[in-house]
Amino acid sequence: MSIVNEPPLRETYANLVSAPDASLGGKLSPHEANSLIREAVTTFILLRWAEQAETELEVKSGSENRPYHPLLPRDLQWRYWARSGHTDLWTVSMQNLAACLEHGDADHGPSHASWLHRLAGPLRRIVLINPIYLFNLLGWVDELPLETPGNRRALLELFDLVLAETTDAHDGPFQTPANIAGLMAAIAQPRPGERVNDPCFGSGYTLVAAWQEAERISQATHQAGAALDVTGREINESAFLTGLTRMLLAGIDNPHLELGNSLEREVPISRGHHGFDLVLADPPIGAKVLHNTHWHQHFAFITNDSLSLFIQHVMALLKPEGRAVLAVPEGFLYRSGIDCELRRHLLIQGQVEAVIGLPAGAFAPYTNIKGALLVLRRMRGDNCVRMVDASPLFSVHRGAGASRKALVISPDIARQLATALRHHDLRQPAELTQGLLDKIPGTDLLPIETWEVSLTELEEYDWDLTPRRRINGSYMKLRASIKEALDDTGSVESLSTVAQIMVGRSIKTDDLLDEPQLKQEADYQRAIGYVRLNDLNQGRVRRPSRWLRPAKTDTEGRWALLAGDILVSKSGTIGKTAIVRKDTARAIAGNGLYVLRSDQKRLDPAFLEAYLASPACQDWLAARSSGTTIQHLKRELLELLPVPLPPLPLQARAAAQYRDQGTDILSFLTQVTGRGKSDRLALWLSELRSKLPLDGARQDGTLSLSAMEGLAAMAATPRQWLRHEEIGEDIRWLMPLVDTLEQLAGVAQIPLGPGLLSVLQDAERTVQTIFVWTIGHRPVQSQAHAVAEQIRNWVRALIEELVNKVDLRVSQAPKHLVAGTFAEFSLVVENAGILPLRAVVLETAPDWGTFITPYLAERATVALALRGEVPKESEQLTLNLHWRGRTLDGSDVRGSMEFGIRIFSSSPEAVEDAHADLGGSPYVTGSPLAPQHGHSVFFGREDLIEQVSRQIRTHGNVVLLEGNRRTGKTSILKHLEGRSAIPGWMAVYASLQGAEGSSQAVGVPTADVFREIARSIAAAITKLDIDVALPNGQVIAAGKPGLGIARACREGISYKSPFVDFRDYLEVILGRLNSLGLGLLLMLDEFDKLQEGIDSGMTSPQVPENIRFLMQNYPMFSCILTGSRRLKRLREEYWSALYGLGTSIPVTGLDVESARRVVTEPVRDRLTFSTEAVERIIQVTARQPYLIQCLCNRIFTFTSYAKTRSITLSVVDDAASTLVRDNEHFASLWDYAARGPRTGGCRRQLILLLCALSYKRSDHMSFGTLRENLLQDGVVVDDAALDADLADLRELELVEFAGEIGYGHYGLAIPLMAQWIEQHQDADLVISRAHAEAEEEYG
Repeated sequence: MSIVNEPPLRETYANLVSAPDASLGGKLSPHEANSLIREAVTTFILLRWAEQAETELEVKSGSENRPYHPLLPRDLQWRYWARSGHTDLWTVSMQNLAACLEHGDADHGPSHASWLHRLAGPLRRIVLINPIYLFNLLGWVDELPLETPGNRRALLELFDLVLAETTDAHDGPFQTPANIAGLMAAIAQPRPGERVNDPCFGSGYTLVAAWQEAERISQATHQAGAALDVTGREINESAFLTGLTRMLLAGIDNPHLELGNSLEREVPISRGHHGFDLVLADPPIGAKVLHNTHWHQHFAFITNDSLSLFIQHVMALLKPEGRAVLAVPEGFLYRSGIDCELRRHLLIQGQVEAVIGLPAGAFAPYTNIKGALLVLRRMRGDNCVRMVDASPLFSVHRGAGASRKALVISPDIARQLATALRHHDLRQPAELTQGLLDKIPGTDLLPIETWEVSLTELEEYDWDLTPRRRINGSYMKLRASIKEALDDTGSVESLSTVAQIMVGRSIKTDDLLDEPQLKQEADYQRAIGYVRLNDLNQGRVRRPSRWLRPAKTDTEGRWALLAGDILVSKSGTIGKTAIVRKDTARAIAGNGLYVLRSDQKRLDPAFLEAYLASPACQDWLAARSSGTTIQHLKRELLELLPVPLPPLPLQARAAAQYRDQGTDILSFLTQVTGRGKSDRLALWLSELRSKLPLDGARQDGTLSLSAMEGLAAMAATPRQWLRHEEIGEDIRWLMPLVDTLEQLAGVAQIPLGPGLLSVLQDAERTVQTIFVWTIGHRPVQSQAHAVAEQIRNWVRALIEELVNKVDLRVSQAPKHLVAGTFAEFSLVVENAGILPLRAVVLETAPDWGTFITPYLAERATVALALRGEVPKESEQLTLNLHWRGRTLDGSDVRGSMEFGIRIFSSSPEAVEDAHADLGGSPYVTGSPLAPQHGHSVFFGREDLIEQVSRQIRTHGNVVLLEGNRRTGKTSILKHLEGRSAIPGWMAVYASLQGAEGSSQAVGVPTADVFREIARSIAAAITKLDIDVALPNGQVIAAGKPGLGIARACREGISYKSPFVDFRDYLEVILGRLNSLGLGLLLMLDEFDKLQEGIDSGMTSPQVPENIRFLMQNYPMFSCILTGSRRLKRLREEYWSALYGLGTSIPVTGLDVESARRVVTEPVRDRLTFSTEAVERIIQVTARQPYLIQCLCNRIFTFTSYAKTRSITLSVVDDAASTLVRDNEHFASLWDYAARGPRTGGCRRQLILLLCALSYKRSDHMSFGTLRENLLQDGVVVDDAALDADLADLRELELVEFAGEIGYGHYGLAIPLMAQWIEQHQDADLVISRAHAEAEEEYG
């Protein structure tokens, strides 16, 4: 039996890695806690390894009668302190050991001396772990059997389980999935004795896989000797130690590892002697590096992208006959610029041997990026590259300990794939072990296609290395199909002979307007629109979304479109077309479009549009384009497009049939001429493929069941062919394809649940058999393969979404318990998911009971009988409910939930309180938290208020409170209002939102700005119970109501000289306050709204200077100004005249403890929040007080009709989902993202969408992965622009960055916004807008 499965070790391991944050006292975030636990396990295993090595050396020295000098003093050796059982000794020993290791000699002594000093830092961090946990951890590690090589290798599996449990998205950049590493090793075929290197080995998966593959080959070939000479380098110390541990446990006793940056290392002088036979690497994605003349001088292609530098570095490390297998993001295979130049160089040198395509998310953990394996050789010389798309070989799997499902390839299939790549005859199908693919019982074929692409073809496609079959790409084939459809009724010509082909215009953004400038109605006839890709919709050109400035109309007018012109997209959505009607003539086409102007004596424009939309033509265009997600169509290729030319009347009939019925034009011509029976199957496949969803899921992760509606009807035609045997070629794949389509009939009407899952699983099994019969090179087989792949991806994604909807929650619990009693009660748990669970086990911690059931139906509930002693002193009983089970697809799932029950004393008053009605919600969600009504929920701003008060008291300078809307700025001002908050100052609150404003434009007229300020001052001073002068000369007597103040301000402050009038009034007020020993502190809220008025011309740009003048000339007048983060921008412009006087104080989220108090204090003795519920609230709201109040108010509303007062995680999540449905706060933040710099607004919103998806999937979103995701969505952006976008979003506090530069990650600053984006933004539309914007910006 495997050591991993031994009950004591397995049980202790499970306890050690569960809820590590609780074991650490809740002082660290879950990621920090997991990292510390992983680091502790790694460090202790390495110390035990060193202890074992020392023991063996000591025994050996004794047998040879030699003295042995241990590396560590006796009292610091593992056996003397780790086994002592004294917690005080552990802490002291670990600190002393760390100091000893720091001063150790790493260059001399046994092999473990080279890395022992690396444990000093981890040992100092491990002391944070509480003693009880440390006791269990030390005991567990001490019991691990390390005596024999077999024991050590068996422990590798257990260590990998620890890694799986403690790894999250933050660790993704340093881990290559084990199955991908195994595939790389299988392709590389490391031979015993070879020198192997990984310049960025991370957690060591590639080097361990290479070692294990070499061992397997050695055993199979009966070769003796050392397996491999393993070397590597890693920049991250934690990953270095993890990788070292894995290698030692795998049997690599003496790996040559270095800590450092491989890109800052000299290349071997003599590759023959010092180079490597094999390099395996998974370089970091998109990590940016600073150019260093010394270290980078040997690179031929200089870039700040680490990936390109790593590829060059790897080639420099290889021996003359050396080889390399690299994991790269798909974007590298087709990006332009330096990447394209590097690909061209490698290809011309014959150094690219093969490219293996991988499915999205397979090679880069915690991302959704597509990847590929690049197989290189130092000296090869071939002029072709082998290609394979390995995506069909991957299947969804959740291994033991994995926290999320992944696409993996099995070791057997990986080796079969490697064999297929090396096969001399690509047309010969590779054989598999009988029944290896368990989803295709009895098959013996690898259901993929391997092919070769010549250097000439690659040059034609701009050195594009993406492994996609360019089906139907042959010019002669398409031409022959057209000829057969036409019969003798017409001819075939190249597009260039029957139409002009022009490129759209590139207009600078500064020369474009959102709306035409119209002074009178007649000007609209002269306005010229600018048509972009986004303006094309269902074959028509919509009203242009951008317009030329009048100054550009004369110079650009000669490029105006004519009615009948056809617009064709040249990149991104290849072949998207529209015909120009009279209403959009005179517009200018954007640079993302081609303009086709047909010779209407030979070619009907409507017929050309219909032909361009046909599946056969679309396939031809896609095949001739370069790139994958961003495809580019060259003008020269478009000129070669073969076009059918039947008689004009027949063209008109075909165009009308397409317009009215959507009939494929070649199918129509085939029917009319009665020809082309042999090509009907290909046409049917083309039409079917055009109606399939392109991907399994939309970008936002949602799936549309209706996407397959109508496909069953398409199965009727080939079903007739099969019945009458009208098609004679070998089409064994057609029957399962037709069966699949019929199985998917009506799926939109099947409710979400087991029935739908069963239908989809049947369809997946059926479609999988199609691949067995579509591995040939016939065009129709390639078409069928592509169709089957689309269907399979769609079905798989839908199954994945169904199976992942696992949701167990506490639906009913006691309202309270009595302190110090023995309690028995029922806890009701609901399976709120849409599928049943099998083998369900529920356990409580502390142990109040266990429940086991073999089956828990969807929406069903179970009652757990719990019993135990209620604590006497605690206010709350907190129980953790741990559960595990199995889904219908056989995946093991587990989770935990925490809930709390209020504890009351047994006094009659306490019992009465426990049964009292909840009453109204104490949370305030509308008005600011003024002292008189918001005191019960106003926490955490005491220090900030004191800072503001001190600044005003000591300096009198202006204070700038900066923060996004709803961060609590107004509430802070309300707590400063009046004469008591800041001694010596009368603080007056005023908001420009209260000013009348203008009905003609955005903003507040200058006079109304000063009138509103004067009105606020007068109204506030009436509360001092003194006579108050008004701007028009009237006086409100002391104690009288402040009536007529607004009218007096209008009369006393004129439009002609508003500042002079206001200054005169201010002098009167300052004099009156001076007699009371007070200065005037004007607290002007939403001050940055002045910018709107200045931009629209409603507000004088002199207003900031006016306020500056008042503060400089009146010592007892000061200001507090509030506004959004845009104040920073204003400070950098002409507003610096004012802001140079001030002190900026940011208003951000509350501190953690204050945020917790906002949640719990208002409902103390009424509701009981579990700890994880409180933490979820403050996490998703980013500790912003307004959002906390809103979310808690929704939770309170829920409890008013629920049967429990215990607030669990599921209650919080449900309340959050309802909150974002109608909360306009997030809509404002979304709009903020599009403002700012003139370019990139839609792209910044797409970045927010990608960050939201990253949060939902728990993905790692680094700069590189973000750039790759944008690229996959067809949005081109250079690094400088992306840097600027991220800086803008961070300034707005919409996005935040965490981690180290180069390896950190981006995420939404307010996680709750992810749900708002999911509910309110259509991902495809956001992508489309960003793509159109990129077309305009980059062409």
